[in-house]
Amino acid sequence: MPREYIDGAVTLPYSARQNGLVRISGHYGTKVCGNPRCRCATDAAARHGPYYEWSHLKAGKLRHQTLSPEQAALMRLAIANQRKAKKLLRAWEVQTQRLIDLNAPE
Repeated sequence: MPREYIDGAVTLPYSARQNGLVRISGHYGTKVCGNPRCRCATDAAARHGPYYEWSHLKAGKLRHQTLSPEQAALMRLAIANQRKAKKLLRAWEVQTQRLIDLNAPE
């Protein structure tokens, strides 16, 4: 089963990550356990899962955490909220640049 992304990913600039706004992404999929004797090693239909997984940066390192279905639902909301925040920040930057351009001495 291919991985299905919960809601995509949002990547913000380094300065935003320093302020606690980090990349949030998630996916829903199956896993291979690594045991060569397990059926999942040769049969894609026998893979373990499905699992929800959250990937995020912590102290500059990419971390992965398995989520319950309830936690995954909350993560969908967090991703949607982060997208809205990023959209608002982009609009603020455009408006700020427009004001600077209007008041720039010629």
